[in-house]
Amino acid sequence: MPVAADYAGSEGIAEFLFQRYPFFRFLAAIFNVPVYLLLHYVMPYLVDFDVILAHQSEVDDKFIAFWSRKGVNIVAWTVNDPQSRQHFLNRGISVITD
Repeated sequence: MPVAADYAGSEGIAEFLFQRYPFFRFLAAIFNVPVYLLLHYVMPYLVDFDVILAHQSEVDDKFIAFWSRKGVNIVAWTVNDPQSRQHFLNRGISVITD
């Protein structure tokens, strides 16, 4: 039977909990919605954002338009493909690579 220490160098404790206790995956999915709403619709009015970091898979036209209207700079992370990197840079989005 796996223990939490077995996951220290791989996916981490969350994956351990998801495998050992499937209910945690359900809770994570449930909490994802209020966190998303809080980040996108509440926090911009409470905190003065200068920049938002997001995984490249999240950065689409809608995401760019939303944060650009608020004057927030966008940084896409884990952009390792040269074509994707150039695509983001051409749109004025900074990137972080491995």
